[in-house]
Amino acid sequence: MRDIARLAITLMVITTLSAFSLAYVHSITAEIIEQREQERAAKILEQFFPDYKETKQENIEGDEFNLVYGEEGSLMGVIASTKANGYGG
Repeated sequence: MRDIARLAITLMVITTLSAFSLAYVHSITAEIIEQREQERAAKILEQFFPDYKETKQENIEGDEFNLVYGEEGSLMGVIASTKANGYGG
């Protein structure tokens, strides 16, 4: 009985330390990951619309759309961002 309790407490301590260390690393890297994702999106935007001046984001029924505007405020195009739910079945 004592061995089982010792193993359970040891496992609890290890998993708690792992969870806290993972949360700490995530808090440090989340901003960097977001910045790199925005840089990647800007590069893709430059490839398709080299003369764009601004973008506006709109959410329609849970999907994200970026409206791309040119020089005089004219709409140049629309970029849709969607998310899949994995293997689904």
